[in-house]
Amino acid sequence: NQVIITTHSPLLVNRSIVKKNLLVFKSKATAAKNIAEVREILGVQVSDNLHCANLIILVEGAEDVEILKTWFTSLSSKIKKALDEGKITFDHLNGGTNLSYKITQSKSFLCDIFAFLDGDSTGDTAYQDAESKGLINEREVCFARMRGYKETEIEDLIEISTYKDVLEKEYSVSLDVKSFRNNQKKWSDRIKDTFHECGKKKWSKDRELEIKRLVAQEVVKKKGDSLKSICKPCINTAIRYIENYIDL
Repeated sequence: NQVIITTHSPLLVNRSIVKKNLLVFKSKATAAKNIAEVREILGVQVSDNLHCANLIILVEGAEDVEILKTWFTSLSSKIKKALDEGKITFDHLNGGTNLSYKITQSKSFLCDIFAFLDGDSTGDTAYQDAESKGLINEREVCFARMRGYKETEIEDLIEISTYKDVLEKEYSVSLDVKSFRNNQKKWSDRIKDTFHECGKKKWSKDRELEIKRLVAQEVVKKKGDSLKSICKPCINTAIRYIENYIDL
């Protein structure tokens, strides 16, 4: 027997093999050619940057988008081509705690997801929450990891020489102090302690974001050379997953 289920629900769309979706329109049933065609017939409204996207790469902050996009495109011509064509795109969570919400939103747009998160308590908690809800599995996530560090942010993966001179010039602080070499703390905490040790004014979240933007700008300038060699395994793992997805 053959069973046919008709639906207007985006939750039942086969995103991995798009042609498996049959579109019924004007008394005709045809195999879908692309995900944009499925979105159109279901009335799913998306922004221009998601119109052709099959995969959304979720990261924690806007600066992470610039950093990872730079590394991914420098190390993979396949990912660069897919980004240029709009087949994959980036989106940021505006904080790791929004992971579950963003995954749900992305899937309602008929997009698959891959998450690259900081290897800290926030990233771990956000992943565990999303996994417990059945929104993500271990294959669909990669964490920033730095050998010897208790917690790691994406900035920990950047060669210090990429931004050292700029920070010293802009803020008159030295990154050669003990506070910045403390591998028991993640990058943002070490930067905060460094500013305190160098006698700078009271720390704020705005100052942290300002510095992260400056660091991301320097990564874009230096491209793939800004990635620490010791940290390449976690970036290469993410690249392999995305390239394999593109090949499907």
